[in-house]
Amino acid sequence: MKKFLNRNSFKRPLVFGHLFSTLPKATVNSKSNNAETPVQVYSQKIASQQLLHDKFQELIVTDLDNLYKEIKTYVPPSPPGFFKKFLGLTSNVESPQGLYIWGTVGTGKTMLMDLFYDCCSVDNKKRVHFNSFMLDVHDRIHKEKKNIKKIHAPDQARYFEPDGTYTIKLRPYDPIAPVAQSIAQESWLICFDEFQVTDIGDAMILKRLFTELFNSGLVMIATSNRPPDDLLVLQVCPIAIVINLDSGVDYRTKKSTGEDTYFVKSECDADAEVQRIFKVGGRSLFCFSAFYN
Repeated sequence: MKKFLNRNSFKRPLVFGHLFSTLPKATVNSKSNNAETPVQVYSQKIASQQLLHDKFQELIVTDLDNLYKEIKTYVPPSPPGFFKKFLGLTSNVESPQGLYIWGTVGTGKTMLMDLFYDCCSVDNKKRVHFNSFMLDVHDRIHKEKKNIKKIHAPDQARYFEPDGTYTIKLRPYDPIAPVAQSIAQESWLICFDEFQVTDIGDAMILKRLFTELFNSGLVMIATSNRPPDDLLVLQVCPIAIVINLDSGVDYRTKKSTGEDTYFVKSECDADAEVQRIFKVGGRSLFCFSAFYN
């Protein structure tokens, strides 16, 4: 049989971090038994040739490692009780500053974020694509509005007119606070993949939502293909270190080694196997019909 398959990655001011680039090699993210911190895992992946060494990438891993160490000893503030809310008291606990990593496609932003995520032994953590997160937020807001109509229907206010008459209307209600509280109870460490805010309506919702989340102790990591200046990011999440991860090289197009060449037997399901390899390796594959000599 002939070879036929080949492949051609609010409380604090904004801080700008390192400006650097990476050349990460696509791989399945898994933590070694002997490695715990992002730096240790990264070093072992280089030693095992899962990643190519790059001095600029090491700078990003150092930032992630520093955040990892902060998170290990960080305890998010508990939700305020009735009296704290009534008196307007807030927690003095200052959450670690998150990271906003941006750059062109294929430079390894997601791989580095996933490496960090796998290292964090935090129960209340979430890794989510930003578009999925926004769909979930809109769904929660919709459910909260429906729920409040059932619970607070009697909660009405009388508005008197100059002629002495009055109208009865429901009191205005903002569902953002309870939605943020429910999200914060589920996860205080959230890693967003492909973060972007281009819709002004979403930006208005997210600014209020993230204000509530950051006040609840949220720590955020985000990757994006676009700089924050091109989006409405600075208005939504101002407390994050902005890092540029852009070498101008798409590592996915790099020439493959022998380990990336596959042989497919005629009796196997070639299409299913190609899909499995594509999902595991994150590589672009080209498949031609199998044939015998």
